[in-house]
Amino acid sequence: MNLLKSRIIQGTLLLTVAGFITRILGFFYRIFLADKLGAAVLGSYQLIFPIFAICSSIYGAGVQTAVSQLIAAEQGKRSKLCSSDSPTAKGLTTSQNTIEQNCRAILLLGCILSFLLAGSLTFWVYTKADWIAARFIMAPECAPYLQIMCMLFPFCGVGACINGYYYGIQNATVPSITQIVEQISRLSFVFILLIIFPGSAEHNCIIAVWGIVVGEIVSAVYNVYKYMHQPKKDKANALSSFRHGLRHYSVPLLSLSTSLTGTKLVIALLHSAESVFIAAALRQYGCSTKEALSIYGIISGMVMPFILFPSSITNAIALMLLPAVATSSSDGDHAKVHRYFSTSNKYSLLLGGACTAFFMIFGNFLGDFCFHDQTAGEFLRLFSLLCPFLYMSTTLTSIINGLGKTKDTFLITCVSQSMKLFCLVALVPHFGIMAYIYGTILSQAFMALLCYLTARHLLA
Repeated sequence: MNLLKSRIIQGTLLLTVAGFITRILGFFYRIFLADKLGAAVLGSYQLIFPIFAICSSIYGAGVQTAVSQLIAAEQGKRSKLCSSDSPTAKGLTTSQNTIEQNCRAILLLGCILSFLLAGSLTFWVYTKADWIAARFIMAPECAPYLQIMCMLFPFCGVGACINGYYYGIQNATVPSITQIVEQISRLSFVFILLIIFPGSAEHNCIIAVWGIVVGEIVSAVYNVYKYMHQPKKDKANALSSFRHGLRHYSVPLLSLSTSLTGTKLVIALLHSAESVFIAAALRQYGCSTKEALSIYGIISGMVMPFILFPSSITNAIALMLLPAVATSSSDGDHAKVHRYFSTSNKYSLLLGGACTAFFMIFGNFLGDFCFHDQTAGEFLRLFSLLCPFLYMSTTLTSIINGLGKTKDTFLITCVSQSMKLFCLVALVPHFGIMAYIYGTILSQAFMALLCYLTARHLLA
């Protein structure tokens, strides 16, 4: 097979280009937000994302991955069918139409499940925003931001399922364009409104949150439009597909999505606890509330976007690896899975090492030039040690999940995140933010090591 014609290579390139475009736009947007909000309000703005992560893990992430895996399995059947000995034209067409109907049924069922979960969560977050802001994230000023943010849940859920469908058939064009559409819509909305209606930092923050909602709505509408207008050989209507899905895929989809959702929810809760406890631990160390939020805003809103920028490549590889590994494993092509493992490891480590060197050398300059903040530059140099471990664990986790061992990745992530939380809760109140930084690096290195050993064991 010609490497350039490989779907996984094409998909990775498309997603990487889209990721770079959105992250470049995001950089300018972060600089703009840092100027309009200030470090403290930027920290408050960042605190709504743990709630978004928890909710999206319930209505979107698990369902999307389940849709992707089930559709990838159907595509594996198509590959076997096409390679079988002398299938008749009529039989081949009939079987392919059946597979297409199965894929439509899986997607429709996933969208309905995700929409119902998202709608319920929207109602709950909107009505309980004051309680969530005061008791969970310990920032009462975030309540109006949460009420706005929760409006995007149903749109985000449907869009995630459609992206899962395209990842399952290893066609990354629509998800790639969707990323760009979402980012451009969000940035355009916020830029225009802040120019027309300038105000205080809190006023600007409300507009920024509405920008997230608008971006997700526009991208979801684009996703639905592209799916509805793609050529379909199978002419079954939505009701017929829904009935077919209920009969054949409701149990597999619910079973797989429940398992994946449980995994992603626990992980999201652990990550959210980390985000919430940073400010609390820094206050125990002796920082004021404003100083604690400022440090959190610098790390989450200024430093981490730089660290995560090159991960556009590894995230793209991971998204395409999961269905590719699932399909190859289903076909019994273990040699191909081994190639995915060795190649992704090599390039993840090379990319991580190069990024660590770059941020070590230019970290102070980037922090001062982009954000006029020397602390951001110092933190960027320290966090640069994350890069090799972060990028490697991203691709390895996808390979392990593609082999059907989601429980393994769940346990590994829980152990790693628990190490980080221990450093945060036990050490930061006594040693300050440096304990969190070194704890983060050590926990990510441990996660990468466990992922590598697990993947090697599964492929032995």
